[in-house]
This record gives sequence, structure tokens and C-alpha cells, in this order.
Amino acid sequence: MKEKKDYTKEIEFIKNWCITIMDFVSQKDPLFAKIVNSSKDGFRNTPTIINKKILSGYQQGFRDINEMAKALKPSEYKELNDILLQKHHKTLFDFDTKKEKKIESVIKKGKISNNEEYALVENKVSELSQEKGKDKEIDILNKLLIDYYKKP
Repeated sequence: MKEKKDYTKEIEFIKNWCITIMDFVSQKDPLFAKIVNSSKDGFRNTPTIINKKILSGYQQGFRDINEMAKALKPSEYKELNDILLQKHHKTLFDFDTKKEKKIESVIKKGKISNNEEYALVENKVSELSQEKGKDKEIDILNKLLIDYYKKP
């Protein structure tokens, strides 16, 4: 018989992460606070039965709330990321799979091809510089940045 997997830790992380973002956005825009309160209640009230379907619902909310955070002003986005990094040891950038895939593609081909890629890599270096133990990855990305900057 198949053993049931416990999704409690993953759901707890998602709940705390999303509540952190919703609290931050509510502070920045008090009108948004009214909308967010019911969502926060939904995240706080974890069902007693936790299964893959429940996890899937939490993951969808997680993606939606992360996407919503992209609408913040750049200074607020950075402030939120600083809070998330301090509280959860991750940033929104860590969960932006499209950007991660583009960066992986740049690393794989060994060069930055345009200004958009340059900006992505530069932002990634900035994010990584706030984390310990990321020196090797930072060095690889910095070399790509320097090579692009030096190209004629």
C-alpha cells in the first residue's frame, strides 16, 4: 500500500509566506487591506485533512500572491524581498520560474545576448549577494556580466 505523504510543512511555509506578502501590501495600500483580510483568513484556517489537492490549492494561491507582488513599485518590491529574505530565507525571485529558466539558459549558452538578459543576470547577482554561500554562482554570473559589458 502507498504511504501517504505529509504536506503540512509545505503548506505552513506557503501560509506564512503569503500572509507576509499580504500584510506588507496591506500596509502600503490600506484599501487593499479589506480585500486581503478574507484571503488571510483562508490561508490561516488550514483544513484538518491535508492531501495533495489541498496542497495544490495552496500552491495556486502562492503563485497568485507572488504575481500580485510584481505590481508593487520597485522600491516596495525590494523592501518586500528584504523582509521575505529575513523572515523566510528566500525572495520572490527564487520562485519566479520564468526568470530562473532564462538565467539558466544564459548560463548554459555561456553569454548574455541582450540588455534584457543583462538586467536579469544583474538582478540575480544582487539577490544572491544577500545570501551566504552563493559566491560560486555570483562569480559565474559576474563573469557573464563583465563579458557582455566588454563586448564591442
